Amino acid sequence: MDFLQIPLAKREKLDSTHCVRLRQDGKVPVVLYGNKKDTLSLTVDGNDIQRFLRSGNRLVELRLGEVARTAILREVQYDPLNDSVLHVDFVRVEKDQEIEDRVPVIYKG
Repeated sequence: MDFLQIPLAKREKLDSTHCVRLRQDGKVPVVLYGNKKDTLSLTVDGNDIQRFLRSGNRLVELRLGEVARTAILREVQYDPLNDSVLHVDFVRVEKDQEIEDRVPVIYKG
């Protein structure tokens, strides 16, 4: 199964003022963690993350240089004033690994 691919770049500075500058430049801070590996602080283009969020998928292939990692969306933080994406968390998964996730069921009518 092919997943949407999103190119990433490493983030060297982790302070909040640097994150504000990233957002002003149209980028979104991203964190990739899990699977007993080191946490990576990354950045992604805002248009790429919006395209992914509109697709409705939870699984994505994150590409950092030549290395691709499969991940699942864990959390998205939005600005309460203008609904822009502030921050995204992804969790690493392996393609042969079973995952368990919660799905909300909403009754209408």
